[in-house]
Amino acid sequence: LLGAIAAQMIAMPIAGGLIALVSAILVLLASYQSGYVCNLPLLSGTLTWLGSRSYAIYLIHFPAYRICFEGWSRYAAQVNHPLDGTFTLRMLLSAIVLTAALAEINFRLVEDPLRKTGAEIAARRLRLFSAGKLEATSCPGAE
Repeated sequence: LLGAIAAQMIAMPIAGGLIALVSAILVLLASYQSGYVCNLPLLSGTLTWLGSRSYAIYLIHFPAYRICFEGWSRYAAQVNHPLDGTFTLRMLLSAIVLTAALAEINFRLVEDPLRKTGAEIAARRLRLFSAGKLEATSCPGAE
């Protein structure tokens, strides 16, 4: 749907606004988690994994692609074969696997521990605030 809007109305200034509006509606519908946008039980686990690691994938995909491109370029040079379309599928699959692996490592070693630490800090501050030992506007280290 978003591609159709862009393809048909790219010359019109309203196209960007329509894409934003349709995107906002899709996000709103998806936020209900009732299967309004996508009701595929077999894909729900995969899509949940993808969503939880989407920021890591965003950060890692370009370096992973460049690493794979460099690796396949060197391999092609070593076997005296030009880096052409015959390597496209292999390069794409290796980049996807490398991106998924690095995103998982990033999620488990960086994102999840930081998220848990933040939740613990927030819970501790809430307990202190509820006990009256912390003011609503106080910030640690602020004078």
